[in-house]
Amino acid sequence: SFLSVFFAIFMCIIQKNIEQDSNDTKPELVDLWQEELSQGSYILPVPEVEGSLEVGGMIASQEPPEQHVEQIGQFVVSHSPESHLEAEAQALDILVPDGTPVLAAEDGIITQIEVGHSMHGTNISFGAYANFIVIEHQNGEFSQYVHLAQDSISEHLTVNSQVQKGETIALTGMTGWTDRPHLHFIVFRTEENETINGVTVPNPSKYKSLKPRFDISEEV
Repeated sequence: SFLSVFFAIFMCIIQKNIEQDSNDTKPELVDLWQEELSQGSYILPVPEVEGSLEVGGMIASQEPPEQHVEQIGQFVVSHSPESHLEAEAQALDILVPDGTPVLAAEDGIITQIEVGHSMHGTNISFGAYANFIVIEHQNGEFSQYVHLAQDSISEHLTVNSQVQKGETIALTGMTGWTDRPHLHFIVFRTEENETINGVTVPNPSKYKSLKPRFDISEEV
């Protein structure tokens, strides 16, 4: 009958409106990667030496113009629009020469080590050849140090080794996906799900980078 057809159309419209409202309130995936400060406070993972700013500036001058560059402490830091995305959004590229000592940014326990690679290149296919160390900290956060020189880890360190804040753990080197000397540094936490505006959504990367709170006297 006419009434039954009308009722069916009416219910279809109502259902579409409900679905639209649901989509309007559903968090966008990009909301997962909004800036979030670390709970812990960290030191810069490279030692300050005379001329750090000048050297960083020279390295930065070779970068493409779309790179965002800033000063943190006495170092030049860049943010890559190609690789610092989504779960890596808060990663920092600290522009230092190869062979720079890498320091543990806070006390912790080493959970991952890869230092056997020697290759590097300027496209993503070289990403698997990056040498890195991951440290778990008492506050539940992790720090990762990427682009380490081959076999440069301090001899006494292995997975499950305890390290102290400021301890030298390795040296920087051109390994993995990189086109310039730098230390790729990230503080992150691991989460299966994230809560955004009261809605729980799955985290496809299972981790999220955090904006590090650095324990330095001056940040520009």
